[in-house]
Amino acid sequence: MAQMERIQRLAEEVLTFQVSSGHIERWLWDRAKRIARNAEQISKLPELTKKGVSFDLFALLAAAYLSDAGYRISTQIEGKTGWAALQLQGKQLRENSIQIIKGKEKDPCLEGKADLICRIIAESENRSTQLLEARILSDARMLDEIGALGIVHEIRRCILQGKGPGALLEGWDRRIEYRYWEARLKEGFHFPSVRRIAQDRFEAMERYIQQLRKEYFGQDLESFGGTL
Repeated sequence: MAQMERIQRLAEEVLTFQVSSGHIERWLWDRAKRIARNAEQISKLPELTKKGVSFDLFALLAAAYLSDAGYRISTQIEGKTGWAALQLQGKQLRENSIQIIKGKEKDPCLEGKADLICRIIAESENRSTQLLEARILSDARMLDEIGALGIVHEIRRCILQGKGPGALLEGWDRRIEYRYWEARLKEGFHFPSVRRIAQDRFEAMERYIQQLRKEYFGQDLESFGGTL
């Protein structure tokens, strides 16, 4: 679809930019593509297709591509970099994303759809929303934070903060202690199929953390009689 290709180009333009170090930052664009893929696949799940529900696929995917556009305000307008830029989360991030979209609503690729796209992005932060596109986007985004990709996010966060793998383990332990993941898996998803996938991904995270802990503390060496 030509219109979707234009949306993709717009999102890539917004989410790809040069940072102070001189390199081209593509992290946000890469994440946007994953979220859009997630959203499209979720839209094909049996609990949606068998019910014959209707939704605007174009607006959903456009919202998925642009839901993190608000980071652009932190990085290029406010001059924040690294960890400081990533501190922008939740409602404020979505409001900034909507601000970006509103500034480009005259672009032909957004013609007649900008208001719905903005509504989907805003409503995706509302757990009790009844807007189907927003529910799909919420699950698509949250799924990207769990599993192997979730570990990648955490590693990047530690690197941006100048911390090592020990900090990753400490952060994991705190989240387990406060039942963060338990709450996310129980209450964070709208669709049963996505929740099951998230549970599988979480178990993959647990296996990685177990291996990381073993290596970090040299427990595998101790098993051979080492004295570390």
